[in-house]
Amino acid sequence: RAVALVHAGFSIREAADFFGFARSSVHRAIVRFRETAEFRRKRGSGRRRCTNARDNRYIMMLSLRNGHMTAVEIRNRLHRVREVNVSERTVRRLNEANLLARRPATGPELLRTQRVARLNFA
Repeated sequence: RAVALVHAGFSIREAADFFGFARSSVHRAIVRFRETAEFRRKRGSGRRRCTNARDNRYIMMLSLRNGHMTAVEIRNRLHRVREVNVSERTVRRLNEANLLARRPATGPELLRTQRVARLNFA
């Protein structure tokens, strides 16, 4: 939008002040738009992930097949099968896909008389 303001006749400083951006950011956006004719952001230069798409799919498959597996169990299985060392936090990062460990449901604690009645019934 800042690029559009500059193309409409506003100065870089005016466009930056209007949107609350730094002048250098608006200038870089204009230069990038002139070079590529696109507004897309550049790919981040952060730390590379230790898992690739195939490992991520394997982790999701494990979690979907057995919802009771914890992050540590998934990490150990990934290391044993795919020989990839990851942390539990890396496995938990896949919560982005809404995969959470589930606890098995348990019934209420039975009284002694109820347990005896069940055994007699069986």
